[in-house]
Amino acid sequence: MTIVVGIDIAKRQFDIATLQANGKYRTKGNLSNDAAGFQTFGQWLEKYAEPGAWIVMEATNVYHEALAGYAHAARSRVSRQRGQPGAYRQLRAKPVAAGEDRQGRRQADSPVRSAACR
Repeated sequence: MTIVVGIDIAKRQFDIATLQANGKYRTKGNLSNDAAGFQTFGQWLEKYAEPGAWIVMEATNVYHEALAGYAHAARSRVSRQRGQPGAYRQLRAKPVAAGEDRQGRRQADSPVRSAACR
């Protein structure tokens, strides 16, 4: 199983998490977004992730760039995803009716669920 490490990054700090084989999450929070935090992150990766693990982070402004470079130099695979401004807020604000997904589609009409129902 490929290990995936998720990173929530901000200007001054970042949090990391990975799903373990037993179904529980291994997390570490409040790592500083600087060389000292990157060093701690590297040690954590050696202990809890396999070489070449996927590192997935949201591309938040420019705050992710140094950590992405560090992870890439450490031979991890890095995926940076750009979020849509306000998307989380919109999803939280919209109530979900029974039998519908967050876009208001009936669950059977959702592309992913439709494929699974065939």
